[in-house]
Amino acid sequence: MFELLRRPAPLDEELSAYLDGELGPARQGVLLERLALDGRVRAAFELLRRTDEVVRQAAAPSETPAPDAAAERLLASLERRPASPAVARQSAGSGGRAPHLLRPVLIASAGLLVTAGLAYVELRRRNRR
Repeated sequence: MFELLRRPAPLDEELSAYLDGELGPARQGVLLERLALDGRVRAAFELLRRTDEVVRQAAAPSETPAPDAAAERLLASLERRPASPAVARQSAGSGGRAPHLLRPVLIASAGLLVTAGLAYVELRRRNRR
C-alpha cells in the first residue's frame, strides 16, 4: 500500500520525462542505451508507457456527442424530413397524433393508475392498524 505513496525513483522521473519529450538530447542518448541493455529498465519503461497511454486516452475529449446536442440534431432531421403518405393519412384523422402510438400510452397509463391505486389502498390499510 505504501508503494503508491513512495517518491518516484530518478529512473521513473527520467522515463517520464522521455515520454513527455522533456529529456535533453544527451540524457536521452544515455537513457536509450540503458533501455537497449537492461531488461528491467525496458520493463519499467513499458509499464510507464502503457500507463501514460491510458491516462492520455482517459483525458482526451470524448468523441461521443453530448446527449442534448445529439437529440437536437435528431429532432431537426426529423422535422426536415417529409412524412410518408401513410403516416400523413393516419395523422390527419387523429388531429395530428399518430393513433398507433396512442394505444401503448393508454395501456401504460392505465397500468400506472392501477398500481398507484393499489399502493394507496395498501398504505391506508397499514395506517389503520
